[in-house]
Amino acid sequence: MQAHRLYRVLAEQLEQSGFTVLRFDYGGSGDSGGGPECASVSSWLGDVVTAAGELAAATSGKRLVIAGVRMGATLAALATSRLSLRARQIVLWDPVIDGLTYLRELATAHRALMRAEFAPDAWHDNLAVDDDGVPGVALGMTFSPAMLSELRSLDLALELPEADHVTVLSTQAGRPIARFREALAGRAGLRWSGMQASENVALSLKLALA
Repeated sequence: MQAHRLYRVLAEQLEQSGFTVLRFDYGGSGDSGGGPECASVSSWLGDVVTAAGELAAATSGKRLVIAGVRMGATLAALATSRLSLRARQIVLWDPVIDGLTYLRELATAHRALMRAEFAPDAWHDNLAVDDDGVPGVALGMTFSPAMLSELRSLDLALELPEADHVTVLSTQAGRPIARFREALAGRAGLRWSGMQASENVALSLKLALA
């Protein structure tokens, strides 16, 4: 939800620069059909491939560029490594590297949002998490068992993106992103841009695609 405006503005800017652009919602999310049972990493990777096919059918362009934010970036990368989706360039903004860490971060973000929305005495922390701190529901999304299982085992540092050019825009710190950078070190066509979170992200993405 928080990235919706960013994607829309970015798409408009890229279109004005001559790109043919397609945005889409994954199955079971946004305006797409289906419920939580339709949402899994594997099904969403299929959505990425389907979207790429629709885009190719709608344009005479021959080069595919994929840009994603957070989990969208991770799914874009995995579509090129697991499903061999051919991309000229892939732009990853703060990709999720470690799935278990990400799930724990969602629980923390959920609690922070609830505290900010309610008076201190009007909200009680009743978020259900398992022994690993993993929630079944967070930020309005219900996670299916399949999704939780796939996310727990996700390690992007072991499944590197396959594209002619890889651009990473990172505001993150910590071991997961450091491991990812180490794994990508020496790759031809790699551009790594460390940013402050307050920087103009749309401008940075536009420059990355230049």
